[in-house]
Amino acid sequence: MSVSGARDALRAATALAHADLENTQINRRLFEDDFSVAELADLLGRFVTVYRPLEGFLRRSEIAGLLAYEPRLPLLLAGLDSLKASVPSFDLAVPILADMPSQIGALYVVEGSTMGGQLIHRHLIYKFPPESLGFFLPHGEKTAERWRSFLAEMETHLMQSEALDAAKFGAIDTFRIFHRALTA
Repeated sequence: MSVSGARDALRAATALAHADLENTQINRRLFEDDFSVAELADLLGRFVTVYRPLEGFLRRSEIAGLLAYEPRLPLLLAGLDSLKASVPSFDLAVPILADMPSQIGALYVVEGSTMGGQLIHRHLIYKFPPESLGFFLPHGEKTAERWRSFLAEMETHLMQSEALDAAKFGAIDTFRIFHRALTA
């Protein structure tokens, strides 16, 4: 399977979950002119409730190192700090990512979000302190390059249909936990 084949299969499998996440009220508000500091702090806090347990799990997995994953939790915490907002004291339960392919599926969601994060960053940078927005642009100018690199490496681990199926389930479950965080 080609890189675009694995990516296309994951994109198709997650299309509904991705659309549901994009259509949450807080995501729709992001591009409104009156999107507030309080809303940004709320959004970052909601992401903390997912990233803290997810990255805690991924740090112990082999695949995060193989795919050169860079943690986002420090960027979220820095963003909240710059807004003088509190950090949530609770975490959501992360999906069961029992094998490497399902973990790749979770990372597909997280790494893929950096592409949309660029757009969010570009829109919000004129309204909010740069330190509050680092989460949306974790790779800076190298976002597209990092995404292509991730996809190429991902392909080497999803060559079997069983592995691709497990990655699809991991990705869908990860989209669902983000949806739960943004709609709770």
